[in-house]
Amino acid sequence: MDLNRHTGRRDLCRTRGFTLLELLVVIAIISVVVALLLPAIGGARNVARNATTQTLMRGFGDAVDKFRQDNDGRTPGVFSARQMGHQDNENLGFTAMENVLLDLAGGVVTPDSRDATIHFAFGPSNDAIQENQRYGPSGRFVRPDFIGSDGPGYFIPPSKYFVEQERGPDGSHFQQSASSANQAPIPAFVDAWGTPMLLWVEDEFGPREIRETNDFARRNASGGSSRFYWASNAGFLRSLALGDRGRNQTWAASGNTAPSLFGDGISAAQLSTNMTGILGNPSYPRDLDQGVNTLPAAARGRIVIQSAGTDAIFLAASDSGAINSGATQRSGGGNYSIAGQGLRYGRNFFTDGSTRLERNGSPATEDVAERFNDIFQSFGN
Repeated sequence: MDLNRHTGRRDLCRTRGFTLLELLVVIAIISVVVALLLPAIGGARNVARNATTQTLMRGFGDAVDKFRQDNDGRTPGVFSARQMGHQDNENLGFTAMENVLLDLAGGVVTPDSRDATIHFAFGPSNDAIQENQRYGPSGRFVRPDFIGSDGPGYFIPPSKYFVEQERGPDGSHFQQSASSANQAPIPAFVDAWGTPMLLWVEDEFGPREIRETNDFARRNASGGSSRFYWASNAGFLRSLALGDRGRNQTWAASGNTAPSLFGDGISAAQLSTNMTGILGNPSYPRDLDQGVNTLPAAARGRIVIQSAGTDAIFLAASDSGAINSGATQRSGGGNYSIAGQGLRYGRNFFTDGSTRLERNGSPATEDVAERFNDIFQSFGN
């Protein structure tokens, strides 16, 4: 027997393994490839979500336009913009989007004895809620299970974009108040990142001539009329953990380093300035002779819908748009604070003071909203 020949076969059949060094090299290469691919994959996902969100917004806008055509030009909503701006609504948390969806997707009912246990009161003020409850069977209530299934059908988005928000005792996901348990759990219209979208509805009876920021935007309607009221979105802007990503929108002393420029916790004057800076139409300044203190002559639209975008925070203080517009400044520990007068409308036209923006040597206009990752669409101009 030729032992050498048989031994050679066994050697040929023997499998050679990786050395430890080779294995470490392979792992290192895989790690580098994954590190390079992840940002690209995340970026592609965000681009897709941005496109989806804009499509959802256009669908909502089409529904608003169809409703107005069928209702003699009336803007959808059970309550007027002025009523939605009631001071009570800062705590009740009944949002402008909820108000409009009740007209676009149904749910308002007159209760009877058979289903009274699943009806909920609703409204932007304590008086409005009591008024809806006052007449017993002839009162107005909301049946959440009817929303999107038994309404007029102007706007019925896919169910994953039509999500009820929790109302935790710590303010999570939705504004909590003493009477919020009586408020209807109306689903929120969320963007592709799972964050509820804001809806700004212009008060058609607000001041026609804008002489100061309060003529254009106010915290609530208790101090007088305006074009827009922060209280109409307080339910979301006072949230400590909004949407799927649980983002704190407020300036509460809770370690939040990048709150919203629309978030609760800053002064009424600063809110007015920030809202005017964003909701004012950069194509219609009132008087450019006022430099950076210029005010708008018109709003972006009768209705403005706003997504918080990729960071899930509405106009985040850490966003480049806030910093480059001189609206915020960073302090020790990574916290942000409002700088100067906040996000002034005049920043659409001036760098600071009266230094005019220029492009190729000519006066220029830059929409400050485009400096943020938030997404805006306007309707009903």
